[in-house]
Amino acid sequence: MALEMLDAYYGRGYDSRELFAGLKIENDSSFEEHLNRYDVIYLNMQQFLIGAKKRNSRNI
Repeated sequence: MALEMLDAYYGRGYDSRELFAGLKIENDSSFEEHLNRYDVIYLNMQQFLIGAKKRNSRNI
């Protein structure tokens, strides 16, 4: 969940202003400076490893 929130805040993928409405971060002086300004690579390693395990079990 925490990584998804970081992606929502920093990532350019969508305007997440409403997601943070009413939260303390909205009042921070750097909120506008960093909101949705960066390219973010989000890798879910747990999901990757589950998929790899399933593929390996089919090959045995």
